[in-house]
Amino acid sequence: MRIEISNICTWDKDGVGTKVLKPQVLESFLESRLAIGGVEFDKHGHAFIPCPSMADYVSCGVGKNTNIPGDYVLRSYRGKVSAYLKREKAEYADFVAIILYTREGYLNDPDVLQDPAEMERIQASDCQYVIVCVLASAGPKAPVDGRRFCANLAGGNPEWAEYDQPTLIKMAAETTAYHDEWCTVSD
Repeated sequence: MRIEISNICTWDKDGVGTKVLKPQVLESFLESRLAIGGVEFDKHGHAFIPCPSMADYVSCGVGKNTNIPGDYVLRSYRGKVSAYLKREKAEYADFVAIILYTREGYLNDPDVLQDPAEMERIQASDCQYVIVCVLASAGPKAPVDGRRFCANLAGGNPEWAEYDQPTLIKMAAETTAYHDEWCTVSD
């Protein structure tokens, strides 16, 4: 069984957010789950696999904000330069999950379809699965950031058109409170 790593996954390399520190441990975990049929894929070939036992093998993607400028680094991520908390300030992960796609599911993903180099790389591979990302977090469940919140309101997520005003106000308050306390980390 061959598993590829997506081009957006911070797999044993410097990056923004969750970082896999011991790839071989996560690969073995995943291979054993796949071998026994312990992974359920949806109709799009996507699977969400909680794996709390993997917390020692990842660096959490968030830490608590500080008021010390030296605790932060500037990084360009997804076309925007932002301040991120230094990786050594990351909290210990209390939640870990792997987002895994079948090969077909990955090749049909809209983001991948717009990335010719990634399409070519996966098409040239004999992989059966692609690890899209590993999520390791601490604290409360993270809402979208403020920029994504505004983009969703402006039509970036059709589901948001169904939310009523009280729901959106509550979501805005949760987004603000979360990002006042927590920050994404980076190397």
